Parts: sequence; structure tokens; C-alpha cells
Amino acid sequence: MLKPLTETTKYNLSISEVGNVVLFHKGPMQHVYSYAEFDKETRSIDLVTENGETQKIGVTVPDNLHGRLDKTKEMLIVEIMEDNSYENPTFIKFVKPIENTNR
Repeated sequence: MLKPLTETTKYNLSISEVGNVVLFHKGPMQHVYSYAEFDKETRSIDLVTENGETQKIGVTVPDNLHGRLDKTKEMLIVEIMEDNSYENPTFIKFVKPIENTNR
């Protein structure tokens, strides 16, 4: 597992009422991501790289936002430059929440 995103870059995560998820980050990302998923057990969004490595975003998603993530189909990742312009907007798939069936 990779270091949480909170340890590698400054970012802002936005989750709209209709389930749109946008991750704004300063500077280039260290990895290329294939998809994102919401882990209900840890209440965290995980990014999964093209090599299958997992990186937690590093923040807990508040309970009142979980229902919004059930509607999410993709996530937008946007690099914010030093002059506050943006570059490299990228959509990645947002998979359905992970369910723990071993209870």
C-alpha cells in the first residue's frame, strides 16, 4: 500500500449533492490511477494505480456523504498550478462501494 495522499500532496476533495467527486491537487501526482473506490468500513476513498497498488486519500468521509458516493460513477482529478490555473483534468472510474460480507 502506498503512502496516503495527505502525505504526498496538498489537495481538496469535493463531493456534490448529486454524487460528483472532484479531487483538486497541487503539482503533479506521483502515480497514474485506474480507478477510485469507497471503502465503507474505513470510510475512506482509495485510489488504485495502473499497477494495482492502493493509495488512501487520507481523510475520513463523513457519514452524511456516504449516500452521495453510492451514486458516483467517475471521479475528476484536476492538477492546480502555482498560478491557480489548472492542467491535466482526468476522469477515472469510481467503482461501487466495497462491502464487507464476512460479518
